[in-house]
Amino acid sequence: MPAVRTGSRFPLIAMAVTLMAGLLLLLLGNTAFAAPNPPGNNGTVKIHKMPLDSNPWNQPHVGCPFTVTFFGFDEGDVATVIFTAWAPTGKGALLLTDTVDIGADDNSGGGSPAGFDGEKTYTLDFDGIVPQEQQGFHVKLNVAVTSPGSKTPKFNKYKVFWAQPCVSESSTTTSTTTPGGSTTTTESGGTLPASSLGGSGSSAAGGGGALPFSGSNSLPMMVAGLALLALGAASLVASRRHSKSGA
Repeated sequence: MPAVRTGSRFPLIAMAVTLMAGLLLLLLGNTAFAAPNPPGNNGTVKIHKMPLDSNPWNQPHVGCPFTVTFFGFDEGDVATVIFTAWAPTGKGALLLTDTVDIGADDNSGGGSPAGFDGEKTYTLDFDGIVPQEQQGFHVKLNVAVTSPGSKTPKFNKYKVFWAQPCVSESSTTTSTTTPGGSTTTTESGGTLPASSLGGSGSSAAGGGGALPFSGSNSLPMMVAGLALLALGAASLVASRRHSKSGA
């Protein structure tokens, strides 16, 4: 009569649970990465030295001109851009206002390059304002967003940064780029950068600083899911080898 092998089924059950948990985490992570957030107070604004820069970094020291870039806003959103002179080189004097259409699509991609919603390049007129010797001009950017399709129909985003002085005949918006890749360039008068100023570091606080991204970061969840899948597969292979060697 052949011998009957007996043993605990617990290792097999544990391996199955591990594989299922890993697969579930992987699916949840992928869904969180792909799906847009519910409409309302989404999006982030970045200051860039150069146009056509879709990286979601912020450069608090820029030259003349500079670019404002938008990421992760909701479909239908429109931004009113307001620049004011900021202490210590200004006392709230209005420098420029503008309107930018940032709602060509939904907020999929969030604050990543995939969430790029457009950019606009600006030159500011600092006539009558004395620059700081090392830093240049301190500027506050207020982006007032109108979001008709969301639960938060009006909200604001802020940035504070330093800009280099310019020799300018007039304040000029030089170009606008949308997610589709089209660029519109407008020239009015002439603008030349002044001599470069030294200095480095982050801009001062007071309503500015980095803006939080309201989306979810699914990368840790996806990594955990892959790790659990790998652990479960390795355990299953080891169990089968052990069973064959004991046969």
